[in-house]
Amino acid sequence: MTHRYRLAAGLAAMLSLQACVEQKTTVLEQASQGTVAANGVAPSRPPPPPVRHLSPCSAPAGSGPFESAQGLLNPHSIKIVWSPEAIAANIHGCAGVRFRIGPDGVPQDVSVLTEYPVGYGLGDSILQAFPALRWTPRNDLAWHFVVINHNPQGPQHI
Repeated sequence: MTHRYRLAAGLAAMLSLQACVEQKTTVLEQASQGTVAANGVAPSRPPPPPVRHLSPCSAPAGSGPFESAQGLLNPHSIKIVWSPEAIAANIHGCAGVRFRIGPDGVPQDVSVLTEYPVGYGLGDSILQAFPALRWTPRNDLAWHFVVINHNPQGPQHI
């Protein structure tokens, strides 16, 4: 008697499992057909997002999030002394700098995260000029990120 009971219970479980699988498939098919029938057209995919052209000095993935670095008080009073290599090569380049703004408006924890092209000392030149910058004082520890470009024919300040 026990053997028949186990066999019947096992068979009932398999049948209910099969019914669930069939029912799930049927529901999915009905939902798909209902979507097409509702508006007469098969649903289309959303358009792809626009392509963003990133600077080679954009913040590396995973290094943010960053708050906007607004409130620079002396943007044209600090002149960058570019390296002799950058001047001799007459290159266009950039460097991405991460920093915090202290309670007195002085940049703190300054580091160059990206530099393009590498080997011309652009990041080092910016690091030497960066401490003289002043922002509107903040009372937080938020990280900021700015990209500073080197243009041999243009103005050479931050």
